[in-house]
Amino acid sequence: MPAGAEVTLMAWHEVVVLNALGVQGKQITLKAGDNEFNFKLKAK
Repeated sequence: MPAGAEVTLMAWHEVVVLNALGVQGKQITLKAGDNEFNFKLKAK
């Protein structure tokens, strides 16, 4: 993907049974080089 592209991250979790980043996902704009997005999920 080119730098400047807008993408939507989606993360499915079987226990939570939904998109772990919210219904709409998490929209980010890619920068030149490596792009990293870290998050934690706690299932009840």
